[in-house]
Amino acid sequence: MVTNTGDVVLEDIAVSDDQGVAVSCPATSLAAGASMTCTGSGTASAGQYQNLGTATGTSVGTDSCPGIEVSDDDYSHYWGSCAETDPSIKIEKATNGHDADSAPGPEILIDDPVHWTYVVTNTGDVTLDDVSVSDDQGVVVSCPANSLAVGASMTCTGSGTATAGQYQNLGTATGTSVGTDSCPGIEVSDDDYSHYWGEPDGDGSDSDSEGEDSDSEDDDSEDDDSEDEDSEDDDSEDDDSEDDDSEDDDSEDDDSEDDDSEDEDSEDDDSEDEDSEDDDSEDDDSEGDGGGSDSDSEDEDDDSEGEDSDSEDSDSEDSDSEDSDSEDSDSD
Repeated sequence: MVTNTGDVVLEDIAVSDDQGVAVSCPATSLAAGASMTCTGSGTASAGQYQNLGTATGTSVGTDSCPGIEVSDDDYSHYWGSCAETDPSIKIEKATNGHDADSAPGPEILIDDPVHWTYVVTNTGDVTLDDVSVSDDQGVVVSCPANSLAVGASMTCTGSGTATAGQYQNLGTATGTSVGTDSCPGIEVSDDDYSHYWGEPDGDGSDSDSEGEDSDSEDDDSEDDDSEDEDSEDDDSEDDDSEDDDSEDDDSEDDDSEDDDSEDEDSEDDDSEDEDSEDDDSEDDDSEGDGGGSDSDSEDEDDDSEGEDSDSEDSDSEDSDSEDSDSEDSDSD
C-alpha cells in the first residue's frame, strides 16, 4: 500500500522488493493524500521468511525548483511450514509363525532352522520412502520393496539356526515421508521383540523313561520266553506220559498174547496127551510088547514138547524184559 502523505503531487512512484519479488502498481502518480495498492507474489519456503518493500516517488517541480524524491520501506515476514501430515510406520515380528513378544516363546530344537517374518505397514497419511528393516542380532533381513503407500503392508524375512536356551532379538522398521527441497520428509520408525527357547534334542528324563520302557519290554520278553519254555516242557512231559501209557498198553498186549500162546500150548499138550493115551491103549490091545516100545517113544515126544513150551515161556520172559528196558529208556 503506497500513500502520498505530503502536500504535493508525487510522480514516478514505484515499489521494489529486496527478495526479488516483482511488484506492480496501478499508477505511477499519487495526489496529495491519495493511496494505491501494489502487488507481488511468490511461493512460500520452509521456515522463517523476510522481505523488504520500498516505495519511491518524486514531487512535482519546476525548472527553477526541481522536485524532491521521497521513499519509504516496510518489512514483512512469514513462517514457512510443511503441509500438515502424520507419517508413521508399524512392524510386527514373528518367530516360526509365533508372535512371541515375550519370553520364552516357542520351543525349537537346537540346530534346527529358525524363520523370522517382519510385517511392515504404513500407518500414516503420507507415502513412505526408504523403508528398511534391521535386526539387533545381525540377522540379514530382506524386503520386497522400499516404498509403501498409505495403508500398504509388506512382509520382510530373515533366517538363522536355533541356539541353546533363551533367545531374543529386536526387529526395527524405518521409513521417511515424501518431502521437497524446501520441506524435507520426516523419518519414522517402529520396533518389535521376538523370542524362542532353544531345546536340546531330547532331555535326560525322557531318555531315562525310554530306558525303563526298554528294560520293561526286555523283562516281558524274558517272561514270555520262560513261559514258552515251561509250556514246551509240559508238552514234552505230556508226550512222554502218553508214550509211557502206550508202551504199558503194548506191554500188556504182549503179555496177553504170551498168555494166550501158553494156553494154546497147554491145550495142545493136553490134546497130545489124550491122543497118546488112546494110542497106548490101542497098542496094548493089539501089540503088547511092541506097544510098550511105542509108549516110550511117545513119552519122549511129550518131553520134547514140554521142553518147547519151556523155551517159549523163556522167550516171553525175555520179551517182557526188553519191553521193561525200553520203558526205562523212554522214561529217562
